Amino acid sequence: MTAQPQRGLRFRSPRCHTIIPRLSNHAERTTGGTAMSGKRYSACAAMPWLSALACCGLLGGCRAHCRPQGELLDQLIETERAFCRAAARASVRAAFLEYLSDDAVMFLPRPANGKQAYAARPETASDLRWRPSCAGISAAGDLGYTFGPWEFRRSRGQDDADAHGHFLSVWRRQPDGRWLLAFDSGVSHQRPDTVTEEIELRPARKRGAQHALDGRELRAAADGLLALDRSLGDTAATADAAGRLLPVLDERVTLFEEARLPVTGRAAAGEALRAGPAAIEWRPLHAAVAASGDLGY
Repeated sequence: MTAQPQRGLRFRSPRCHTIIPRLSNHAERTTGGTAMSGKRYSACAAMPWLSALACCGLLGGCRAHCRPQGELLDQLIETERAFCRAAARASVRAAFLEYLSDDAVMFLPRPANGKQAYAARPETASDLRWRPSCAGISAAGDLGYTFGPWEFRRSRGQDDADAHGHFLSVWRRQPDGRWLLAFDSGVSHQRPDTVTEEIELRPARKRGAQHALDGRELRAAADGLLALDRSLGDTAATADAAGRLLPVLDERVTLFEEARLPVTGRAAAGEALRAGPAAIEWRPLHAAVAASGDLGY
């Protein structure tokens, strides 16, 4: 049996989309006025979609009072790097078992408990390498996300990679301060012509968690996000998916599509969506939000 990369080639549908938008004002009103921004990603049009909210900004705009959030963002990036080092030092399986939360979700190809799936897998000699090119975090510092390129080799020590792609992960900060994966997925594509070592930082726009949502507010925010995603899925499944999705895409949206390099920017994402199927159907199954209400999935 040929080994497959565990962090990207999980689904091979010809139409697999991962969208990372921030919600428009219209979308914020739909969720009851909660100051949320959004990112969307999915396995493919025929599988359930998950949506995540991402608050994006520039770290340089922070003042001294938001330094702790910057430190947490640095910790998240270092966790992603340590995750990659663990895969190189031990094995891909061992690394995922160390960094997946007990209830982490992966598409294999349908939604599944990632930790249980990896525990049932045998060890292999495959080599999976990746690095973060973008990282974002909630104002409360309890939820974050990363994405970036990966490359896969069937055996360690070989020079040329057998496959390339991008991963997308949602991280949850644990009570002991560790970051663990809540969701992990990706797409495969051709080898990129250029690779940058820079990391785009996206700390929350909110400056600190002045008001932490209580249990009722958290449930309401998650329900609002789920309702919005269901509404988008229902309308995009009828016709003109691009037209339905464009109003909720931010100017800095990143679109991941199976077999294609990622594109960034609302105009480029819209063009890619218009070139795709007229109708896209998905069914959200779960939603959760950060304690600060500005990030969710």
